[in-house]
Amino acid sequence: MASFHHCLKSGKKGTAANHAAYITRQGKHGHREDLVCTGHGNMPAWA
Repeated sequence: MASFHHCLKSGKKGTAANHAAYITRQGKHGHREDLVCTGHGNMPAWA
């Protein structure tokens, strides 16, 4: 029997851009040198 699992993380309003910058080490997070690889998946060609 299949089981359904769903997880949703929600942050405060206006935190997504800062979180994305942290993940990709851009902006004020650029001084960190521990990023190995970054990329985007499941995005259409026009995005």
